[in-house]
Amino acid sequence: MPRTPLVVVGASAGGVEALQQLLPTLGRDLPAAVAIALHRLPAEDGDRLPGILGKHANLPVGSVRDGEPIRPGRAYVAPAGLHLEIEDDVFLLSAGPRENFSRPSIDVLFRSAAEAHGRKVVGVLLSGLLDDGSAGLAAIKAAGGYTIVQEPADALFGDMPRNAIANVQIDRVVPVERMAEAIVAALEEIAIPLGRRREPRVNEPSQFSCPDCGGVLWKLEEDGVLHYRCRTGHAYSPSGLFAQQDEALEAGLWTAVRALEERAEMSELLAKRLENRGLRPAAQRLEERARVARERADVVRKTVTDLVDRREAVEANELSTGA
Repeated sequence: MPRTPLVVVGASAGGVEALQQLLPTLGRDLPAAVAIALHRLPAEDGDRLPGILGKHANLPVGSVRDGEPIRPGRAYVAPAGLHLEIEDDVFLLSAGPRENFSRPSIDVLFRSAAEAHGRKVVGVLLSGLLDDGSAGLAAIKAAGGYTIVQEPADALFGDMPRNAIANVQIDRVVPVERMAEAIVAALEEIAIPLGRRREPRVNEPSQFSCPDCGGVLWKLEEDGVLHYRCRTGHAYSPSGLFAQQDEALEAGLWTAVRALEERAEMSELLAKRLENRGLRPAAQRLEERARVARERADVVRKTVTDLVDRREAVEANELSTGA
């Protein structure tokens, strides 16, 4: 059966601002449905994002319902905490494994759209950190679809657009103010044939473990873009995996600081009890243990604070230079 043309939009940090610029420039007569995946935490008091994005939009904007048919001239927002996927001409929601520690995932939406609608897909990547969306854009491109990326200098956070440009053959790179024009032109270009499902090529098990579940990560290459996936289904781009490992290292170091400080406090407590009972030699041994534990805690604390300071300095430099 013929498929509804799709414009799939992915965004992360700075994405709300970009979407608030983009949606008002898309006409209600757009001959395609717009599906949006924005990285964010599960909503605690209801999902307000569709209302925020729809306030000045010309298209009706709403949160996707599981099994909802795809209709042109509407914008659909993936609910917080759920993946948005495409099957035939229907939206599906799932609580599957996170990709790059995100659910909804940009790559899940992009990849499923490419598999289901082939050349009738326009992939749009907006502001965000790291390299989420690159693998999904590669899948869209391989299926014959069209790819558009926000100009990195125009984005609040240019990492995602910049990495996509470096790794995928992008059709158009434009600022948000010209993106509606690019989308309409892309919809005129995309053709009829449906894409076929492509299985990722498995290279080999990597030497890395999954930060989410601890399982072995396998190196996969889809359409020339490298990423890692465990048997459970958690997936990471190289940059995403590096960032998660960095966070895990920091968390482990703070755990060590806490354990050493607790050891010192317990040793001091027991030393006082022994001192009160007149057991001075035993109390002195425990006091020495407490001193050593506090010295080690100070060393680890300095290590982790230096690590954080260096990382923040690098990130600040990248933001200021646009690197």
